Parts: sequence; C-alpha cells; structure tokens
Amino acid sequence: LIGIFRDSSREKNLEQKITLNENKLDFAELILEISQKLAKIGTWRFDLKTYDLSWTETLYQIYDIPEDTPNLYEVFLSRIHPEDLTNFNTTFESAVQTGSSYTVIHRAIRRNGQVIYLSGNGHPIRSPEGEVVGYFGLCQDISDLKYTQIELERSNRSLEDKVRERTRELEMSSQKMKVVLEQLQLQNEQLQ
Repeated sequence: LIGIFRDSSREKNLEQKITLNENKLDFAELILEISQKLAKIGTWRFDLKTYDLSWTETLYQIYDIPEDTPNLYEVFLSRIHPEDLTNFNTTFESAVQTGSSYTVIHRAIRRNGQVIYLSGNGHPIRSPEGEVVGYFGLCQDISDLKYTQIELERSNRSLEDKVRERTRELEMSSQKMKVVLEQLQLQNEQLQ
C-alpha cells in the first residue's frame, strides 16, 4: 500500500489569501467607482492606432452617452461645443506630437441640450520602445463651479454698473449743491 500525503492546510491558506485579495480588489474597485460618481470624475483610455476610446461608467453619464454607443470617439467629438472643438483638437494634437501630457477645459452638449463644463487631462501611454501609442486620463464635470463663477462675474458686473450709476448721481448732486452754494454765497454777499 502506498500513500501520498499532501498538506491541504497550505492550499486552503493560499485559497483564502486569493479570495481575500480578490475581495480587496473588488472593494477597491467599488470605492473607486463611488468616488468617481461623487466627484463627477471619469477615466478614459484612447488608442492612437485604432482610435478606440474606452470610458468608465461615470464618463458615459457625464457626457450623457449610452454605454453601448458604437464609434464612441466620433460621438464624443460631436458632443464638444462647436466653439471649443478647435482648441480641444489643437491641444490634443500638440500633446500627441510632443508626447506630452495636457489639460484642457471645454464645454460639451448633452442630449437634452444642456451645456456642461469639463476639465480633462491626458497622459501618454508608451510602448516598450518609447513610442506614444495612446493616452489615458481623467475628465471632471466642473459645471457647478463654472456656473457659480459665471454668476459671480455677472453679479460683479451688475454691482460695478450700480456703483458707476450711483457715482454719476452723486457727482450730479454735488454739482447741483455747488450751484446752490454759489447762489447762496452770492445772495449773502448782496445782503451785506
């Protein structure tokens, strides 16, 4: 009779470690997903050879594009506000030519016509030979901040207009008072 003894406790310990690591990874991915949604940040990756663009779920939600959309890169470009498209393309193309990172702020138009403001950045992905083969990055919806800034600028302009108007009124009142004072002085001189 021949028997083979195997230490199954070591295998079970290894399996438990693998399960624990998988659970940690699942948890980390969940935390990342929740964090991205709360911060309105999505991540992306773009292949320069195939023009394949991949997004996280949050980025689809930010741009209001269905997740199963074919030709995502073309649809994405069509969502960029026409007044911002040239700057967006120039910034991206310049980064690709120099192999550098970039940051760009642009507007996008959602399906319902709502204009949103986004801050995006990209970083090169290099092949083992050092060639830039793609980009990855983050994109954040900064609409709340931008609309607050626009409203603040509008309020400042309105306040400045009111200050100018009030200054003109005070200058006019001052001129009228000078005239009245001059008349009173003249009358006072005549009475003496």
